[in-house]
Amino acid sequence: MTETDWLDLVQHAAVNGDGLELSRLFVVAHEIFGSDAGVRWADALSGFDGTAITG
Repeated sequence: MTETDWLDLVQHAAVNGDGLELSRLFVVAHEIFGSDAGVRWADALSGFDGTAITG
């Protein structure tokens, strides 16, 4: 999975309120980013504007 794929999935799960998928993607973040996972996770969610997707 690429970083872009991961980010798209995180944003999609956030829009849908899919807590289980968000939990899974947090684990994936640790696999992809290692010690930077927490920072990448925070960046993914802080840069996310749900209104841009949901209208």
